[in-house]
Amino acid sequence: MDLFGHRAPLAWLPGETLFSWVSRFHAISGNHLAATTCMQFFGHRQKGSAHDFPSRIEVFASRTHGLLGDAVSIISERSLLPFYLPLLSRQNQEWARSALCGPSIGGLKYRLGLVASRFGANHPLKACYQCMEVDRAAHGTPYWRRAHQWPGVLICPEHRAWLAYATVKANGVGRFQWFLPNADNLHVPMRSESIPSDVVALLAKSAIHFASLAPGTCLAASDLSGAYRMGLDKRDLLVGPARNRLSSAQIGHLYCEFLAQLRVFNEFFGLPATPDGAAYEVHKLVSQTCCRLHPLRHLALIVWLFGSFDEFPVGRTPAAKSVDQAVQPTPEGIADGHHESQKLAEFMELVKTGTAITSAARAVGIDPVTGMAWAAKANIDTVKRPSAVRGKVKAAMIRALKDGASKEKVATIGGVSVQSVTRLLQTEVGLQGA
Repeated sequence: MDLFGHRAPLAWLPGETLFSWVSRFHAISGNHLAATTCMQFFGHRQKGSAHDFPSRIEVFASRTHGLLGDAVSIISERSLLPFYLPLLSRQNQEWARSALCGPSIGGLKYRLGLVASRFGANHPLKACYQCMEVDRAAHGTPYWRRAHQWPGVLICPEHRAWLAYATVKANGVGRFQWFLPNADNLHVPMRSESIPSDVVALLAKSAIHFASLAPGTCLAASDLSGAYRMGLDKRDLLVGPARNRLSSAQIGHLYCEFLAQLRVFNEFFGLPATPDGAAYEVHKLVSQTCCRLHPLRHLALIVWLFGSFDEFPVGRTPAAKSVDQAVQPTPEGIADGHHESQKLAEFMELVKTGTAITSAARAVGIDPVTGMAWAAKANIDTVKRPSAVRGKVKAAMIRALKDGASKEKVATIGGVSVQSVTRLLQTEVGLQGA
């Protein structure tokens, strides 16, 4: 069916999303069912109706005769995918765009690491009441502005007003329907007056700037790491003769204090809540093990160190310095899972900078006993809690193990469980090898 001939019935409104445009068309089309509108534009009764990562955009561009742009321009200018692209290599950027062009986005959200990111994989629709009034007067209807939809944007950049959240789409209500913002499907969450809005406004401004980087921008992990080190150095948070080691305790305390201003909002609840967690996150970003981190983790650190993304020395040019070093998406199903070798490297990095074994283990997400075992293998002695295995009993058990006695026999010598013997083997430096 030829929908338009050679003239589109609706032009894009400033900063409008694809979902908003189709919702406007649906409202004036007379179509009783959302599936009818979806079938007209996307060739499917449901796919294409997503408000953040719609699929079948190639079909949409074809059925609108390119009057609204080609698939690439629609993805770049009318979807939320650009927020995640700067942290991908060019090859994976192309893969992500292809997912939106194709029949289904498949495991895109898994491969971007969104499902296990602790920030949520669904992007709630947001609107500014003041913008709605302006748009109603200027265009006859309010619409969904893309600048409001980016993760981390809680305040309207134009009116500095709290954004209202939609009660549909992201929570599964009306999943395949078309909606425009109105008072019936919006609510403003309760806000604490003690929270300084300037921090939230700076993060919102930085998120919009980050999402607006030139197409093709690839931020290399090495460049990001170098910039973070520079910011830490300016704040006197690097120590050592060469000023190349992070002051973990100080960083953890200061950064956790900063993040506490953001964590009161649901959208930022995935940020670290403890000094140990905050220090570990900075270590990951600085040590270039940040390939699975959500952009909001980068932006929070950038705002803390530099004030805003405008002052950040990386990402000011569209060209990528190193495609191979740009962030790679994770394989489907393990988006947030570190491989053991990566966990080991991160754990040892924390231990070497003075973090306690137990704190480092918890920050990496392993059992403290495992951390003690890893430290022992690296010939790092650990301070252990008092236990039944100590003094002469411990010495006798160690001698028996070195002589080749079974763990069961050694357990009877010490009057402890076999698990206690295993723990002794794993945590006593050199014993496992002997």
